[in-house]
Amino acid sequence: MNDARALWDLTDPAHPRELADLAAPEEVMDVAFSDDGRTLAATGRDGTTALWDLTDRAHPKPLPRLTGGHDGPVNAVAFAPGGRLVGTVGDDRRLVLWDLTDRDHPVKLIAAAQHGNEVMGVAFSPDGTTAITTGEDGNIGAWPLEDLTRTVRDVVGRACEMAGGDVSREDWALLVPGVPFERTCADS
Repeated sequence: MNDARALWDLTDPAHPRELADLAAPEEVMDVAFSDDGRTLAATGRDGTTALWDLTDRAHPKPLPRLTGGHDGPVNAVAFAPGGRLVGTVGDDRRLVLWDLTDRDHPVKLIAAAQHGNEVMGVAFSPDGTTAITTGEDGNIGAWPLEDLTRTVRDVVGRACEMAGGDVSREDWALLVPGVPFERTCADS
């Protein structure tokens, strides 16, 4: 199976010109540019998000793929203003935030779930302080990024605060996948 996708120059719509072939995820679901146009992301049904450095659009450079954030298809991707933070969402009901400060070494910051079904869309507020998600459950989720950053620093304390009491093992696995279970509230 050929997984190459063409990048086209449409400066002259009457005469489109193919710039390059990009090795993209299986069944591309969504694409997004960083606001400076230097980074392109494409999500796939294979659970990955491919990244390319487009500083030289005639010679795109593949960057490391974003992997290990989703269990199943990645439905959408968005860059926060400034291009350092990327959000991906998928069939696993998760929003995953990635730090691309060093595009050659992306870092998964957090994976969090709020929707009752697949998450289909993600966007960031113009000031970059909030991520917005849409799900097949009909809900729109607002994710204040300061709260998520604080959650990364104090997972157990935030889980207790957000749940108003102990969180079950099952809910823990959904809310903070990959983090070993801990009792969330010492006094409960």
